[in-house]
Amino acid sequence: LQGQGIGRSLFAALTAEFKHRGIDRIKIVTGESQISAQRFYDSVRATRVGDVQVHEGTKSVVFIYDIS
Repeated sequence: LQGQGIGRSLFAALTAEFKHRGIDRIKIVTGESQISAQRFYDSVRATRVGDVQVHEGTKSVVFIYDIS
């Protein structure tokens, strides 16, 4: 169902709830091989801040999203 706006709608609802709860920044971690997820977070203007190893032998990409 990619490309139908479902993820964007869910992300908007999630960030609206966080904002309602007084949370102004979130950290997002996704697998290095999850290119479509990385493109999505880039498209919503999350900022890549680095890499981390969550699972042994596999890199993950870390994003920060400022809720405004």
